Order: sequence, then C-alpha cells, then structure tokens
Amino acid sequence: MTHSETTGHYLHEVGQIDAVPVQVTVLGAFSIRVAQKSAGPWPRPSAKRVCELLMLRPDHRLPREVAREVLFANLPPKASANALRRAVSMARQALSRLGESGTRLLRADRAQLCIPAEIPLEIDLVTHETALRAGLGMEPGHERDATLSAALLQRAVLLDDEPYSDWAIKPRDALERLRQRALLELARDRASGHGKSRPDAVIDTWEACLAHDPASEEAAANLMRCYAALGQRQLVVRTYRRCRDGLEDLDLEPSSALENAYHRATKQDAELVGHWSQTATELERPYGDLVASRASRDLQISEGWTVAS
Repeated sequence: MTHSETTGHYLHEVGQIDAVPVQVTVLGAFSIRVAQKSAGPWPRPSAKRVCELLMLRPDHRLPREVAREVLFANLPPKASANALRRAVSMARQALSRLGESGTRLLRADRAQLCIPAEIPLEIDLVTHETALRAGLGMEPGHERDATLSAALLQRAVLLDDEPYSDWAIKPRDALERLRQRALLELARDRASGHGKSRPDAVIDTWEACLAHDPASEEAAANLMRCYAALGQRQLVVRTYRRCRDGLEDLDLEPSSALENAYHRATKQDAELVGHWSQTATELERPYGDLVASRASRDLQISEGWTVAS
C-alpha cells in the first residue's frame, strides 16, 4: 500500500473522506447518485428542493432562515420552521437509499443546513463551469477552440424540473450568460482566424450565438456580413428580423449600430456587390483573411460589441 493509499484509508476510517464520490446532477433533472444507487423517491417537492438549494450554494451551507424564506415564504415564522423541519426529515429519508454516504449527506443544526466537507461531491454544474472558464482563460487557438467546443456540447438547462422556482432563476441565468460568453469568444476567435476558421465553422458559431441569445446584436451583425459575402440576401434579412424580434421580446429597440450593419449588408451598389461576390476558391481561405477588407472595417461598432475583423 502506497503512502497515498495509506493516508486515504486512514482518512476514510476517521470520517474525513469517502472512497466513492456522490454524483450530483443539476443540469437537466435533479438527481443524486452513489455508484448504482439513486436518492429517492422524494416524498415531497420541498424535500428535493432542500438538497437542490444546498448543491447550488458554493459552500454547501444554507442558513435555516434563508431556507424558510425561499421555500416557505407564504407561511408565518413558526409554520415555516415546522415545514422546513419536515422537509429535512423527508430529504434524509430519500438520501438514506444511497447508503452510508446518504445518511451523512445532510447535516442540520439550529442555525443552518449543510453538506459535510468530508463528503466528496461531483456536481455536473461545477465540472461544466470549470471547463468553460478554463477555455475562456486560454489564448486563442486550436486548444482553446477544442476546449470551448467540448464544454459547449452541454446544453442542459439548470434544474430543468424547477422551471418556475424563483430561487433557481438567478443561477440559471448566470450559467446561460457564461455559456453565451463562451460562444461569443469562440465565434470571435474563429472569425479572427484562430482555431476552426473556415467560413462554415464561423457561420455555425455565430448562428449558435444568435440561437442562444436572439437579442445578440453582435452575432446578428456578423451573420449578416457572412451571408452578404455569400450573396445570401434572404438570410441577411431573416437574421436581422430574428434579432429585431429578440430585442422586441425584451422591450428593446434595435440600436443604430445594428441598423447600420443591416443597411450595409443589404446595400446593392456595385462596389459592395463586387466585394461580396467571392469565388468558391476565395471562400476556402480562413475567414479572418476574407474579412480583412474595407467593408469589414466600415462595420467597426463601438456600442458594446464589434464586428469581427
């Protein structure tokens, strides 16, 4: 037995670590598993929500007062305290199906609820966010492209089975903002000639940005440029309308920058038609080379986003 094995065996005996991690899914439907065992069934939604709240907390600690306010805001103090006590009891019942780890997973005292630090957790949200931030921290290039692309394959909605819970909205929105940031950085990289910079890859990434956030004027403007360069005027118009509709859903008006980008992309004077009528051979070049032209530089925007150049 090696030193690490000896140390791990000792720590497990004194209750500081468990050999098998607790696997927690919060992307999509919530679940807690240890090996082949799953927690549940959950007697009441409040029992499951106690665990969900704890898993979303960075330190996995939840003051009782906060738990009562979040889960039982419609009840008077004494009634909410009793309701929380019952929810904790039912949560422990559901967790007990995990075995020893489950029986020790939820700890409670008069002040707070918590998950003991000695129990190892593998939370898919943490893994996903770590991968996204790792990619964002890299320099543009093939490694960053591959890292972000792999991380962005995960598209599940945070706590998809809690669509109307106010307490889930803030972390859900934070995750979607991080994903959109990663998508935009990936699109900017590719449009600048880094990573997968072929035109089809660039267009696909800007399309993913606009699909994720229909109000993204940056994505819409760059897509309109791409489609104009390919002579796809219908797609230029469709892209503009998609973004305009996305903005209207937020009670926002299109910015002058977006309007200018649209008018430039649909302009039919001879100079721009000549510039945008690229041959198939030219379109094989990296997109970063293709857009290094006066038309792209005319579209530099200063209102919070820029057209890739």
